[in-house]
Amino acid sequence: MKLSDAIRIQAEPQGRFNLRNSDGHTDAMGGALQSVGRLDDYLKHGGGEDCVVFSDEQRQVLRELGWLELLSVAVDCPACSTYPQRLYGRITHLNDKHEWSRDQIADFVQTVEAAPVKVDEKLKV
Repeated sequence: MKLSDAIRIQAEPQGRFNLRNSDGHTDAMGGALQSVGRLDDYLKHGGGEDCVVFSDEQRQVLRELGWLELLSVAVDCPACSTYPQRLYGRITHLNDKHEWSRDQIADFVQTVEAAPVKVDEKLKV
């Protein structure tokens, strides 16, 4: 499943600042992982529910989903044009700072999915 589709299909209330907050609500990235049944696998191998540094096990989950390379692509923020950041962090930034909806974030991710993948080695996970 494409990352944009996984973000879009999550119907529960959208959370902020964590992949899954104390109310059980997920942010856009947490919702995508939950949509494909991998959120718990991802969280049990990380440094916390707001961790942006991938462990080897988290990389493996993302690799199995076919999302690892895409999430490593450096992209500018479409809302405030801040410095390039890998897509994983940019999804979090749009979710938390700009409070974009899942659909808005999924639309943005879809544009990245459609572009040729150019992984920035400096930002590679």
